[in-house]
Amino acid sequence: RTTANDLQNVLYSTDVATIFLDSDLNIRFFTPAARSIFRVIPSDVGRPLSDLAAASRDDGLAADARSVLASSELIERETPGADGKWFLRCIQPYRAEGGRIEGIVITYTDITERKKHEAELKHLAEKAAAAHTRLNQAIEALQDGFVLFDKDNRLVMCNSRYREINAEITDIIRPGVPLTEIIRISSERGVYLADGPDAAEQANHLIRTTEDQEFSGELHYRNGRIIGVRATRMADGSHVGLRSDITAIRRAEKRLNDTIRGARVGTWE
Repeated sequence: RTTANDLQNVLYSTDVATIFLDSDLNIRFFTPAARSIFRVIPSDVGRPLSDLAAASRDDGLAADARSVLASSELIERETPGADGKWFLRCIQPYRAEGGRIEGIVITYTDITERKKHEAELKHLAEKAAAAHTRLNQAIEALQDGFVLFDKDNRLVMCNSRYREINAEITDIIRPGVPLTEIIRISSERGVYLADGPDAAEQANHLIRTTEDQEFSGELHYRNGRIIGVRATRMADGSHVGLRSDITAIRRAEKRLNDTIRGARVGTWE
């Protein structure tokens, strides 16, 4: 009897709403906190659970209670309560001496704060995803080739324009590929205009520049294009690069210079 009283005092002192039901799903006992879930009073002991009016809708309660009685398996569900509250509803078998099941125990643990945090995290995740989408769309809309490498010079992301400029090596352009490998394979496949020893020297020079804080220069491609290269290393060690097709600009400059030189023919210097 003393043990039973001690158990009752412990249950009465807890904030966890608890209801004990017998094998017919009639109320055997409940804690004061259960009144936050059900409109229950002491005279309701012995009445079926289905007779109680709940403070919130929980259509699956009766079915889950019967399922636990039949299977002896615990069932947990998150259920909404009144005034925006949320509860973790747990139903488990009530075992007497010898392991005999004499009913079930239903507990409701207030998880309102956890749900609020989850909602906040979800909102932040959605905002981050939306920002990431906008960033990707902006990068994709660039007329220049955009590429980002991590602090170890491994590819993180690039846009379609970067792939178009490097059409001869698109099979290796994937996240994680080292920048040095991109340079080496481009040289081996004859993407750059240089040949023989000059090609090897050019590749080695480009590889050395990958450690520079900033780099700008031009690459002359065998297909006749001239690509302006700009790269900047950021505070975290990663670096961002832009590839611009400046072929038309350089050709226009050459035509202008040729015209100026031609105009000087026959004049006194």
